[in-house]
Amino acid sequence: MSRVGTPPPLLAEMRPLVRQGGLKSRPRYKTRRVVDDQQGIITAVETTAGVVDEGSCLKSRIEAHEDGTGKLVRTAIADARYGSVSNLIECQKAGIRPHLKLLGQSHKGKGRSAGIYPAEHFVYQPQSDTYLCPAGQLMRPRRLHQERLVWD
Repeated sequence: MSRVGTPPPLLAEMRPLVRQGGLKSRPRYKTRRVVDDQQGIITAVETTAGVVDEGSCLKSRIEAHEDGTGKLVRTAIADARYGSVSNLIECQKAGIRPHLKLLGQSHKGKGRSAGIYPAEHFVYQPQSDTYLCPAGQLMRPRRLHQERLVWD
Protein backbone atom coordinates (compact mmCIF):
# COMPACT_ATOMS: atom_id res chain seq x y z
CA MET A 1 0.00 0.00 0.00
CA SER A 2 1.36 3.42 -0.90
CA ARG A 3 1.21 6.52 1.23
CA VAL A 4 -1.36 9.20 0.41
CA GLY A 5 -0.03 11.44 -2.37
CA THR A 6 2.52 8.87 -3.58
CA PRO A 7 1.51 6.90 -6.67
CA PRO A 8 1.98 3.12 -6.70
CA PRO A 9 5.42 2.15 -8.12
CA LEU A 10 4.06 0.84 -11.45
CA LEU A 11 2.06 4.01 -12.06
CA ALA A 12 5.07 6.13 -11.12
CA GLU A 13 7.19 4.32 -13.75
CA MET A 14 4.61 5.02 -16.46
CA ARG A 15 4.45 8.75 -15.80
CA PRO A 16 6.89 10.97 -17.72
CA LEU A 17 9.22 12.97 -15.51
CA VAL A 18 10.32 16.44 -16.51
CA ARG A 19 12.65 18.72 -14.57
CA GLN A 20 11.71 22.40 -14.84
CA GLY A 21 13.61 25.33 -13.40
CA GLY A 22 15.50 23.41 -10.74
CA LEU A 23 12.34 21.93 -9.25
CA LYS A 24 12.17 18.33 -8.15
CA SER A 25 11.21 15.96 -10.99
CA ARG A 26 7.53 15.17 -11.06
CA PRO A 27 4.91 14.09 -13.62
CA ARG A 28 4.07 16.84 -16.11
CA TYR A 29 1.54 16.85 -18.90
CA LYS A 30 0.40 19.22 -21.63
CA THR A 31 -3.10 19.45 -22.95
CA ARG A 32 -3.77 20.95 -26.38
CA ARG A 33 -7.17 22.02 -27.60
CA VAL A 34 -8.45 22.89 -31.05
CA VAL A 35 -11.23 25.46 -31.05
CA ASP A 36 -13.67 26.29 -33.83
CA ASP A 37 -13.95 30.07 -33.36
CA GLN A 38 -17.08 30.43 -35.48
CA GLN A 39 -18.99 27.83 -33.47
CA GLY A 40 -17.26 28.56 -30.16
CA ILE A 41 -16.60 24.90 -29.36
CA ILE A 42 -13.61 22.67 -28.68
CA THR A 43 -13.32 20.16 -31.53
CA ALA A 44 -10.23 18.17 -30.54
CA VAL A 45 -8.18 17.54 -27.39
CA GLU A 46 -4.81 15.86 -26.90
CA THR A 47 -2.86 15.25 -23.70
CA THR A 48 0.82 14.31 -23.93
CA ALA A 49 3.84 13.98 -21.70
CA GLY A 50 5.38 17.30 -20.75
CA VAL A 51 8.49 16.57 -22.82
CA VAL A 52 6.57 16.45 -26.12
CA ASP A 53 7.22 19.56 -28.20
CA GLU A 54 4.01 21.46 -28.88
CA GLY A 55 5.14 22.44 -32.36
CA SER A 56 5.27 18.81 -33.44
CA CYS A 57 1.53 18.37 -32.77
CA LEU A 58 0.00 20.92 -35.16
CA LYS A 59 -0.58 18.56 -38.07
CA SER A 60 -2.17 15.86 -35.89
CA ARG A 61 -4.44 18.44 -34.21
CA ILE A 62 -5.60 19.78 -37.59
CA GLU A 63 -6.30 16.22 -38.76
CA ALA A 64 -8.25 15.46 -35.55
CA HIS A 65 -10.36 18.60 -36.06
CA GLU A 66 -11.08 17.70 -39.69
CA ASP A 67 -11.94 14.08 -38.78
CA GLY A 68 -14.23 15.18 -35.95
CA THR A 69 -16.07 17.93 -37.82
CA GLY A 70 -15.94 16.68 -41.40
CA LYS A 71 -14.77 20.16 -42.46
CA LEU A 72 -11.42 21.26 -43.86
CA VAL A 73 -9.35 23.75 -41.92
CA ARG A 74 -8.86 26.99 -43.87
CA THR A 75 -6.93 29.00 -41.27
CA ALA A 76 -4.69 27.88 -38.39
CA ILE A 77 -3.98 30.30 -35.53
CA ALA A 78 -1.43 29.32 -32.91
CA ASP A 79 1.22 30.79 -30.62
CA ALA A 80 4.95 30.93 -31.32
CA ARG A 81 5.54 27.35 -30.11
CA TYR A 82 3.93 26.21 -33.37
CA GLY A 83 5.78 28.77 -35.53
CA SER A 84 8.35 26.43 -37.07
CA VAL A 85 9.34 26.30 -40.71
CA SER A 86 8.05 22.72 -40.97
CA ASN A 87 4.59 23.76 -39.69
CA LEU A 88 4.46 26.66 -42.13
CA ILE A 89 5.36 24.30 -44.99
CA GLU A 90 2.75 21.74 -43.88
CA CYS A 91 0.07 24.43 -43.76
CA GLN A 92 1.01 25.65 -47.23
CA LYS A 93 0.91 22.11 -48.66
CA ALA A 94 -2.55 21.59 -47.15
CA GLY A 95 -3.87 24.93 -48.43
CA ILE A 96 -4.22 26.28 -44.89
CA ARG A 97 -3.54 29.95 -44.17
CA PRO A 98 -1.23 29.98 -41.12
CA HIS A 99 -1.26 32.74 -38.51
CA LEU A 100 1.74 31.52 -36.51
CA LYS A 101 4.31 33.77 -34.91
CA LEU A 102 7.73 32.56 -35.96
CA LEU A 103 9.47 30.81 -33.10
CA GLY A 104 12.75 32.68 -33.61
CA GLN A 105 11.02 36.06 -33.53
CA SER A 106 9.41 35.35 -30.18
CA HIS A 107 12.84 35.01 -28.53
CA LYS A 108 14.52 37.94 -30.28
CA GLY A 109 16.33 40.20 -27.81
CA LYS A 110 15.37 38.07 -24.78
CA GLY A 111 17.33 35.75 -22.52
CA ARG A 112 20.61 34.55 -24.03
CA SER A 113 20.02 36.57 -27.23
CA ALA A 114 19.82 39.89 -25.37
CA GLY A 115 22.51 42.26 -26.65
CA ILE A 116 23.29 40.11 -29.71
CA TYR A 117 23.20 41.73 -33.14
CA PRO A 118 20.22 40.61 -35.25
CA ALA A 119 21.02 38.55 -38.38
CA GLU A 120 20.00 41.37 -40.73
CA HIS A 121 22.92 43.50 -39.45
CA PHE A 122 25.51 41.04 -40.82
CA VAL A 123 26.83 41.53 -44.37
CA TYR A 124 27.56 38.43 -46.46
CA GLN A 125 30.77 38.51 -48.51
CA PRO A 126 30.41 35.85 -51.22
CA GLN A 127 34.04 36.04 -52.47
CA SER A 128 35.31 34.68 -49.12
CA ASP A 129 32.08 32.92 -47.93
CA THR A 130 32.19 34.98 -44.72
CA TYR A 131 30.02 37.47 -42.87
CA LEU A 132 31.09 40.87 -41.59
CA CYS A 133 29.48 41.72 -38.25
CA PRO A 134 28.52 45.29 -37.22
CA ALA A 135 31.57 45.43 -34.93
CA GLY A 136 33.88 44.82 -37.91
CA GLN A 137 34.72 41.20 -37.03
CA LEU A 138 34.89 38.57 -39.78
CA MET A 139 32.87 35.40 -39.23
CA ARG A 140 33.99 32.19 -40.96
CA PRO A 141 31.99 28.93 -41.08
CA ARG A 142 33.39 26.33 -38.65
CA ARG A 143 31.28 23.19 -38.91
CA LEU A 144 28.09 21.95 -40.56
CA HIS A 145 25.28 20.49 -38.44
CA GLN A 146 24.03 17.71 -40.72
CA GLU A 147 20.61 17.33 -39.07
CA ARG A 148 19.71 21.03 -39.19
CA LEU A 149 21.76 21.85 -42.32
CA VAL A 150 23.23 24.97 -40.71
CA TRP A 151 26.79 26.14 -40.12
CA ASP A 152 28.36 27.35 -36.87
